[in-house]
Amino acid sequence: MKKLIGTTLDDHYKFISLIVEGATSTVYLATDLQMGAMWAIKVLNKKDNIQGYQRQKEEAIMLSKLSNPMFPRVLPTIYDQPEALYIVMDYIHGVQLSEFLENNVISVMQAINWLKQICQGMEYLHEQGYVYCDLKPDNVVINNQFLKMIDFGACKKIGDTTNRRAGTAEFSPPEYADRSIPVGTYTDVYSIGKLGQYICSFLDEKEKPSELVSLLNLCCEANYEQRIKSAEDVYAALQRIEQKSDPISGYKARLAIFLSSVILCIAFFTLGMFGYYSNVQAYRNEFNSFFNQAVKYEQAGENSNAIEAYLNASIKDPGQSDVYEKIYQLMLPQKTDENFREKNKALLDVFRERTAIKNLDESLRIRLAELCIEQESPVYQDYAKDLLKNMKGEKVEILRNIVSGEGDTGQIVEQIKNLIETSGDTNEKMDALFLLLNVYSKLNTWTETDLNFIENTFKAMDQEALNNHEKLIPSYKLIALGLSNNLEDMNLRKDAVTWWNKLDHLHAEYTKEENITKGKLYYAEGDYPKAAESFKAAIGKDDSDLLSYLYTIDALLKSGNNSEASNLWQRAKTLKEKQNEKLSANLLYQYNALQLQLEMFGIQ
Repeated sequence: MKKLIGTTLDDHYKFISLIVEGATSTVYLATDLQMGAMWAIKVLNKKDNIQGYQRQKEEAIMLSKLSNPMFPRVLPTIYDQPEALYIVMDYIHGVQLSEFLENNVISVMQAINWLKQICQGMEYLHEQGYVYCDLKPDNVVINNQFLKMIDFGACKKIGDTTNRRAGTAEFSPPEYADRSIPVGTYTDVYSIGKLGQYICSFLDEKEKPSELVSLLNLCCEANYEQRIKSAEDVYAALQRIEQKSDPISGYKARLAIFLSSVILCIAFFTLGMFGYYSNVQAYRNEFNSFFNQAVKYEQAGENSNAIEAYLNASIKDPGQSDVYEKIYQLMLPQKTDENFREKNKALLDVFRERTAIKNLDESLRIRLAELCIEQESPVYQDYAKDLLKNMKGEKVEILRNIVSGEGDTGQIVEQIKNLIETSGDTNEKMDALFLLLNVYSKLNTWTETDLNFIENTFKAMDQEALNNHEKLIPSYKLIALGLSNNLEDMNLRKDAVTWWNKLDHLHAEYTKEENITKGKLYYAEGDYPKAAESFKAAIGKDDSDLLSYLYTIDALLKSGNNSEASNLWQRAKTLKEKQNEKLSANLLYQYNALQLQLEMFGIQ
C-alpha cells in the first residue's frame, strides 16, 4: 500500500508519521482535525490477507465495546474500505514491560501493584465473556507506573474450543496442547502467574515474600482444576500479601487505609465509577490533574486542548456529570458559526465514540438526541435511539417517534407546538421550535399557517435572550433553505428572500452550499446582481469549485457586467483543464453551453 503520511481519513484524521510497519498492517500516528487529539490508526491491507482482515475487524469490534483503563480505547467507527481496514485507537505512550525491567530497579510493592492492575484488567475482561490468552511482558506497556495491555489478536470467548490458538509457549498453560479443553478464566490465571514469576526474577531473592512465591506457583499449577479459580481471587491474595509486606505502615495504619479505600470504592460505585481501579486515590489525583489542566486551557481559550483534557478526566472518574456538561458546552456551535450541522456532528462523534451513555445525565441525553435529528446518517438516528432508552416524558416520546419514523407526523407537529406554547422559558421554547423546524425541513412542507406560527413564536420570546441564542441563526437558516427549495412558487420565493434578509441583518456566515442556494433564489427572482454576489461568496469558500464559477459568470452576464464575467471565465477555463478527466457529463454540458453564450458576447 502507498504511504499515507500527509493524507486524511474521512476528512477527520490526518496521518502524521509512521509508528510501525509489518507485513500485512501499518500503524500511523494521526491527529484529529476536529479535536486536535493524537490517535494511532492501524491500517490493514486487505489484499492477500482476507483471513487476517476479518480477524482484525472482529478484534476491533470487541475492543470498541470495552471500557477499562487497562485496555486501549478503540473507536466504534471502523472504516472498512475496499483497499484496507482503518482502525482508530488510543496512541499508547510508554515502553514495553520487558524493556522497562531491563533498565530499571523495582521494589516488591511495585511488582505487587502491577500484578494487581493486571488482575483487575483480566477480571473486567472475563466479566465481558473473554479470555486474553496471550499475556506476556511484550504485550504490557508501562506509562507513569500504570499498565496497559495491548495486542488482542489471541483473545477468545470463554469456552472456546477452536483449533486456532495463538499465544507464547513460555506463558501459555499446558492444557493449550489439548484442544478438547476450552479456554477459561484459568487460562489467564496461569499467564498471570508466569508473568508474576518473570517480574519477580528482577527482584533480589531476599526481598521476595514467600507468600508471593507460593501464590504465583499456585497460579501456575499444571492441572488447571487445581489453580486459583479467578483473577479476582488472585487480586484478593495479592492485597493480603501487600498489607503484610508493607515496610512503612503498621497494622493499624494499613487497616485504616484499607477501610478508607473500601469506603471510597463504595462511594465511587454509587456514582457509577468503575470498581476496578487499582489505587482509588491515585486515580482521583489523576482526575483532578486532568480537570485542573482543562480549566487552565479553557481560561486560555485553547478549547481543543481543554476538551481533550476533560475527556481524559472523564476516563479517570466517569461518574462526574459536570465534566460531560463542560465538553458539551465547549463543543456547542456559537451563534455565528457558519456550519452549524457539521459542528454538531463533531460534537456527537465525541460523545458517541468516547463516552458511555450510562454516565450521561438525562438532560444531556435529551439534548444530544435533539442534535441527532438534524443529521442525515442513520448512525446518528441509532445513537439517538440508544440515548433515549429507558427514559420517559413527553419530549422523549416525541424524539423517539421522530428518530424511529413511527407515529403520525401531524400529531408529532401538534405535540411540538404544544411544547412551544406551554413553555415560558426562552431556551426551552427555542429548543422546541428548532425541533419543529427540523421536522418541517424533513417534510419539505412550508405553508402560510406554518410560517405565521413560526413568526409569532419568535415574537413571543424574550428578544434579548433570543438574539443571544446559539440556535437563532441555524433556525433562520432552516427556514430560508426550506423555502428556497421550491423556486417555482413565487410566494415561497418572496418569503425566502425575507428570511435571507433577516440572516444578512444578523451578519450570518454561510457555507458554499448555502451561498449557492441563496444565489439560485435571487436568480429565480431576477435579481442577478445579488445572485452574482452570492455565487461569488461560494467561490470564496471553495475556489476550486467549477460549478460556482459557471453560476457566477452566468449571473454577471445577465447583470451586464461582462468585464468581470470575462475575468472569471479565464480562471474557469484553467480549472476546467485541470479537472477535465473528473468532470461529470452534466457539468461539461453546462460549461459548453456557457461557452457558447460567452462567444455571443465576444468573450473567448
